[in-house]
Amino acid sequence: MIENVEGQRGAYARVLDEMQEAGYAGTELGDWGFMPTDPRVLRRELESRKLKLLASWVTVHLHDSARLPANEADVLRTARQLAEVGGPDNLVVLGNDPYTDPLRTLAAGRILPDHGMSEAQWADVHRWRKPPGAHREARDRAPHRLPPPHRHLGGGRRRRRPVSLP
Repeated sequence: MIENVEGQRGAYARVLDEMQEAGYAGTELGDWGFMPTDPRVLRRELESRKLKLLASWVTVHLHDSARLPANEADVLRTARQLAEVGGPDNLVVLGNDPYTDPLRTLAAGRILPDHGMSEAQWADVHRWRKPPGAHREARDRAPHRLPPPHRHLGGGRRRRRPVSLP
């Protein structure tokens, strides 16, 4: 599965069938709406193939506080689905949107110090470490965990300069 790319994608049932045939024990949720969003339907589809729901990547805009409410809603929606279908050991991985920053897309794999985030953007990122509203509910009340941001964000947990990935 390739996300956020134009063109035909495999239907979720085929993907789950192929995962089962390959011997997988579990799967991530994938893009919201790719698999059924009704937890009862999704649970039935996974159980019929003896697959567990384990995690989900949630694309957010960690460095843009104007998008925080919409991002929180996406995180909470996904957290609730994971909790209801997958149980208490599920994991939400927050990943900065890798598709909408033209500079980062153009420089992918060749990130230089000048491509790093501003201090204001880093301040927005760190707001997620002391989460407001829905993010806090997702972290504290839903039975799963939210780890630190994914390394594709453009900087390490304590580093203020971008990371160039191989």
